[in-house]
Order: sequence, then structure tokens, then C-alpha cells
Amino acid sequence: MTEFNKIEWCCSKKDGIRIVDKNERVGKEYLKSAENDLLEMKTSSLKWRIYKHNILATILFTLFWLKSE
Repeated sequence: MTEFNKIEWCCSKKDGIRIVDKNERVGKEYLKSAENDLLEMKTSSLKWRIYKHNILATILFTLFWLKSE
């Protein structure tokens, strides 16, 4: 589904789309998750080493692809 199709889908809804009130529990969980991720990054956990590897591979692939055009 393209971005434009998603916008059309929202507009075609009977009540459209609406902004809902913030949810404090969700906000606290998001903050807790972000704090845990920062701690894991500092300790170079396996999860973050894999993320860094994938990011580097994506950047290198993109640069190679752009150079080959």
C-alpha cells in the first residue's frame, strides 16, 4: 500500500481519523524501553552489535549502489 493509498484509506473512513488522548502507561513503557536500550548500547550487548552491523552494511550497500549508477 503506497503512502497516498493510506491517506485515501483514512479519508474514506466514516469518522475519519482522530487524535486520542495520551496514554500515560504507554508513555512510561516507551521511556523505560528507551532507557534500557541506551544502557544496552553502552554495554555493547549482542543486540546492539547486530544493529550496528546491519546499519553499517546498509550504508555500505547504499554507497556502492549509488556509485554504480
